[in-house]
Amino acid sequence: MLRRRELGENDLLVTLFTPEKGRFQAVARSSRKVAARLMGKLEPTMEIDLSLAQGKSLDVVTEVRVRETRPQTRGDLDRLAYALVLLELFEVVDAPGETWPLLSATLTLLEAGADAATLLAWCEIQLVESLGLAPEMAVCVACRGPRTTSFSVRQGGLLCATCSGRDDNAWAVVPGTVAFYRQLRGAAPALLPRLSAEPLVRRQLEEVMRSHLSYRWPHRLRSLDFLAQVERMRR
Repeated sequence: MLRRRELGENDLLVTLFTPEKGRFQAVARSSRKVAARLMGKLEPTMEIDLSLAQGKSLDVVTEVRVRETRPQTRGDLDRLAYALVLLELFEVVDAPGETWPLLSATLTLLEAGADAATLLAWCEIQLVESLGLAPEMAVCVACRGPRTTSFSVRQGGLLCATCSGRDDNAWAVVPGTVAFYRQLRGAAPALLPRLSAEPLVRRQLEEVMRSHLSYRWPHRLRSLDFLAQVERMRR
């Protein structure tokens, strides 16, 4: 289940992501009442089995069986903040059902205690790669030359020194950022705990991916604001 929004006094509009139907929305009637059968069963990051009844415009949730609650993620503010970014990201890109294993695997790793920032970057990279919308991070996207120095959001990848002069908005990237991207791109989930990078590289890769995602899907992830608030609290 990805997101929930209040509908009236007691109803919820829930956005779910499934391997069969991809992303879709349904209504949970009276689920906000204290004594409701669905109370506590429609929370972010949970994996559930559910039954639906056909409604006039949206299906109605009639029964829910919880398969995975992920208590470590939901009970830790830092991990929950990253999880909400992940969930909103998959909603915004309207990811097809084939990407469900990626979302499930990422949330499972987060629950197991993997480094959240590295995990989010890995998931972002895997997602855009699976959709065929990844930035060009091997050669200059303009001339195909190998000696890259900067990143262009508008052109969708790295630029060499000559080509970057034609894009006033291109910004310099350090070689470590490109190397870390390639590491994460080819990394199996089990290898993620072994991967690390300097703070500058991590921040720059984050900027690369957020800029690229925002350009492809011009929607500001509101959960990023919550994540920023949590990070400020921890400083």
